[in-house]
Amino acid sequence: VMATGCTFRECDIGISSQRGAGSIKGCWFQENDTGIAVTDALSTLYIGGAGADINEFWTSPGDGIHLGSGAKATVGANTFQNVAGTAIHVESGNATVSIQGCGMDGSGGCFQGIRTRGQGTMATIRGCTIQGYSSPVVPLPRAVAVTDLFMTGPTADLGTVAPNSPGTNAFSQNTTDLFYGPSIGQPGQNPVPIYAQLNYWGENPPAAQSFGGSWSGAIVYDPWLPQPPAPAPRLPEDEALPTGLVVEAVRPNPARETATIVLSLPAAGHAEVAVFDMQGRLMKTLLNEERPAGRALVEWDGTDESGRPLGAGVYLWKVRSVSGTAAGTLVLIR
Repeated sequence: VMATGCTFRECDIGISSQRGAGSIKGCWFQENDTGIAVTDALSTLYIGGAGADINEFWTSPGDGIHLGSGAKATVGANTFQNVAGTAIHVESGNATVSIQGCGMDGSGGCFQGIRTRGQGTMATIRGCTIQGYSSPVVPLPRAVAVTDLFMTGPTADLGTVAPNSPGTNAFSQNTTDLFYGPSIGQPGQNPVPIYAQLNYWGENPPAAQSFGGSWSGAIVYDPWLPQPPAPAPRLPEDEALPTGLVVEAVRPNPARETATIVLSLPAAGHAEVAVFDMQGRLMKTLLNEERPAGRALVEWDGTDESGRPLGAGVYLWKVRSVSGTAAGTLVLIR
C-alpha cells in the first residue's frame, strides 16, 4: 500500500490493507465509516510521519484507524477531528503498534481517542495530545481505554521512568483520561500495573476521577509533568488565527467528483466562495454567508448552479472575505 496526498471521502473504508506493507502520507480522510483498516498479521504500515507526511481524519462515524489481527504499524503525527467512534483502535491479535505525536480532539461528541485490547497486543503511546472527550452524547467518553476479556498483562505503554522513556502525552478536558480494566471480569484475574508516567494531566496533579475502570488503582502515573510537553501536536481549534485569509488546501486536485476547499478566516464576517470557468463565467456559488473566525470546509461536487455535472477541464475558484481575497485553479477529470 502506497498512498501520498490522496483524498478519501464517504467510503466504507478509505484504505483496507491485507497482507501488505507500505506507507500512507499526507492523505485526507473525511466522512468515511473507517479511514484505514489493517486486517492481517502480515501487514506492516507506516501511517504518517512528520511535517508533510501528516494524515488528517475528519468527521467520521466510526474509527479513524482500525488495526486488527496482529497488524504492525507506526502511526505518527496524524490529526483526528470529530472521529465519533475511536480515533485509533488497536484490536486483538498480538498487534504491535507505535503511536507517536498524534493530535486528537473529541469535542464534537466522540467516544475515545485510543483503544487497545487483545492478549499479547502492545501499543506504545508517546507525545500525543488527546482532549475534549467529554460530550454527554455517548457513555463515558475517554481519552485512552485499555481493555481485554482475558487480561494477562497491560496492552498499552504510556510512559515509564525507567528505562527513561517518558510518555510526554498531554490530556485535557476528558471525562476519563485513562480507562483501565477488563470488559468482562473473569475469575482469578488480578490487576497488572500499567505505566503512564511523565504525562501532562492538566493544570493540577491527577485526581482519582481522571481514571476509570475496575483496575484504575493499578495505573502508575506518578511522576507526572507539571506543564504541557513541548512541542505538542497542534489540534485545529488550537491553532492561532492567521493575520489574513489563508486557503490551506484544495483536495483532491485534480478531482474526479467532489473537492474540498479548506479556508482559515482570521475574523468573523461575510465570505464568498465561487467557481468560474477559465473565461470568467460563474459556474457555481459555493458559499455566500456570514462566517465566524476559524477554519471552514467548502465543498464543490463538480456541478453548476442547476446541479448539472460540468465537463472535464480547468476551473477557477475564488474566495472573497472581509479579510482578503484568494484564487486558484482546480482540475476536474471525468
